[in-house]
Amino acid sequence: MRWDRWGVGVSVLAAALGWLAGPRPAELGDESTGDAQLGSRVRALASDTTGYRGLAVAYVTSDSVRVAGLGDDGAGGAVGGDTPFEIGSIGKPLTGMLLADLIRAGTVRADEPLRDLMPTVDFADPDTAATTAEELARRPQDSH
Repeated sequence: MRWDRWGVGVSVLAAALGWLAGPRPAELGDESTGDAQLGSRVRALASDTTGYRGLAVAYVTSDSVRVAGLGDDGAGGAVGGDTPFEIGSIGKPLTGMLLADLIRAGTVRADEPLRDLMPTVDFADPDTAATTAEELARRPQDSH
């Protein structure tokens, strides 16, 4: 019976230590670079900083560009205006919005094939050359 209690106690201790030492979500650190006033403002607006390791912010006006970095880059350095970030899938909607702007401006037609949009490119595959701007902007599940 004593060994059973000891085994349960060790199991509970191991679980507690695993919880304490386990992975944690990123938390925005105290580091700050660049425009201190902008950094303070952004930090105040970012009330829940869980999940953010570092942020870089630019405030652009017709007269100036102000840049602030908050937190760290994950490699021990402070985030600054020149810190590279992975953008993930954000490029897809941005590309779609740019295409919509070009279509609205009459610069590009949605049904225009790549061979017409890029006349200097020698497409090895005729199917690729026939792909339209609209087809490139579609989500994969919309293609069927």
